[in-house]
Amino acid sequence: MEKPEDWPVEGLLVHIAGQGDHGFRVVDVWESEEAARRFGDRLMPVLKEVGVEVPPEIYPAHTFVSA
Repeated sequence: MEKPEDWPVEGLLVHIAGQGDHGFRVVDVWESEEAARRFGDRLMPVLKEVGVEVPPEIYPAHTFVSA
């Protein structure tokens, strides 16, 4: 997660990030809960290190369509 070669992370289907009305927003879609959990295990220590203490909001996907 430190250099471009670290991406895409295994199991990541879509990554979208941008500025919203209430701050920066990131939306990721994962192929499975396990893939998201593996990434979260790597990401959370990094977020805490930079001062982000609020855990991510996680929602199950209903439908995924790709062109």
